[in-house]
Amino acid sequence: MAVWQTERLLTLGLGLKLSGIFYELTDIYQILVGVNPAFPRETLQ
Repeated sequence: MAVWQTERLLTLGLGLKLSGIFYELTDIYQILVGVNPAFPRETLQ
């Protein structure tokens, strides 16, 4: 039971960390586009 709970917490933590990294990358992209409107969006898609 304790092992199962630990694995579940690790999986949940890993998912939160991955989603956090994704949101940070999205914020960086928005900052780049917001600061430099002439930033080539086609190359990032």
